[in-house]
Amino acid sequence: MINFKFVKSQLKSIKTPLIIFSILLFTFLIPAFFYSYLAPYSMIEKTGGSSSTGSKGGAAQVLEYFYFGVPGSVLYIALSIILIHRLFSREVEKGYFGSWLTTPMSRRTILNSKLFTILSSIFVIQIAFIIIQFLFLGILTKDLMSDHIGSLLLFNFAFMILILFWISINWVIIIYFNKSTTGISIAVAILGFFSICSGIALLSVLPGFEQLKYLKYFSIQSLLNSPFHFDKPPRDVELPPEFIGVVTGKILSGPKAIDYAWQIPVMLVTTIGFYVLGEWIICRKDFFL
Repeated sequence: MINFKFVKSQLKSIKTPLIIFSILLFTFLIPAFFYSYLAPYSMIEKTGGSSSTGSKGGAAQVLEYFYFGVPGSVLYIALSIILIHRLFSREVEKGYFGSWLTTPMSRRTILNSKLFTILSSIFVIQIAFIIIQFLFLGILTKDLMSDHIGSLLLFNFAFMILILFWISINWVIIIYFNKSTTGISIAVAILGFFSICSGIALLSVLPGFEQLKYLKYFSIQSLLNSPFHFDKPPRDVELPPEFIGVVTGKILSGPKAIDYAWQIPVMLVTTIGFYVLGEWIICRKDFFL
């Protein structure tokens, strides 16, 4: 069961981190709002017999590298560590959690309420940012189509599952240890390891570093595929004389279900398993008043 009055009191203790996090996360969306097109595009200018072409990336690529990439993922995971510490490990160390056990609420109700506070906060933030994405991209970009909308929704859904997966990992690690510093240190070390692997894997595009691509399987987003598959915007096209305009890259196909057929179920099952494991650990711990 969940005690919603207790949830309300818990939200007050994490209000400041949530506000700071939301502001920082919004900064990862801002670069995408400076693009006029979601897809990669070429600016083609023809004057008489001469022509010039300039290729640019689109807002989708910026979202993929910032909001859905390592910066956004690290920020979400760091927030989960802070929330778990504030709502559980810090209260255990100060004896607050033991005092809650003297109330009519059962241990399971207290635990479920705290976990609900964390997950509902993350869920509300992600829903709010999905609305912000479609609102701003719908206004600022000129090529938002049904294929793009479907891909963006799928990307956000898969990203949400990935974040819940990482929260469940931190949940088990932090609550397992009696000292919060030990659990947090291990959680941060794991986050650092996967973040470093993510950064090194990006170097695989450089000549001579191709073997580094295998480190992507140890990256934060190893279980997250991008549904955006664009072709390259054309450089040589049949255009009338003195044409000035933009040619955007076309999305090659809609979201490929096979890319997510195993990833999302694996993340969901593993996430639920970690939450159940965390509850089992806490229900067998002794808390002193």
